[in-house]
Amino acid sequence: MPGFPITFIQAPSLFQTATLFYFNKYPYIQEFSIFHRFLSKKFIQKLNKRIGERHINVWTENKPKRARKLVRWGVNGIITDYPNRFTFLKEKTSPR
Repeated sequence: MPGFPITFIQAPSLFQTATLFYFNKYPYIQEFSIFHRFLSKKFIQKLNKRIGERHINVWTENKPKRARKLVRWGVNGIITDYPNRFTFLKEKTSPR
């Protein structure tokens, strides 16, 4: 279906190199979801350079302070158990 997004969810056991492999091998993947604890500023910047317009979503981040940091680093979406804690993100950010 045209316009229907396909998301790859990275299992905690995969390394960052596997993440880059999936984006390079499967260009139809439009979004990538990764466990937030595996992310660093350097890795997000590296990933953003390689993936272009595709999105990076993180899961499961429940701490607003960490979420702010992840957004500054370049993630596009936050998956959380407490959406009411993150209303500030809707007002201060926009999708790329």
